[in-house]
Amino acid sequence: MVQLHTPDLLARWPAECPAVRMAFAGLAVVFPTDRTLPALTARLHTS
Repeated sequence: MVQLHTPDLLARWPAECPAVRMAFAGLAVVFPTDRTLPALTARLHTS
């Protein structure tokens, strides 16, 4: 099933990648761990 949808997902990736990254960043803020907060803070300082 996944293999059937892979070409379509790869074709859409450039458009959806920013949204996926924002979703993961949101999860990192809502559910912080020892690893996510330092990584997120470093990314915010470079933006």
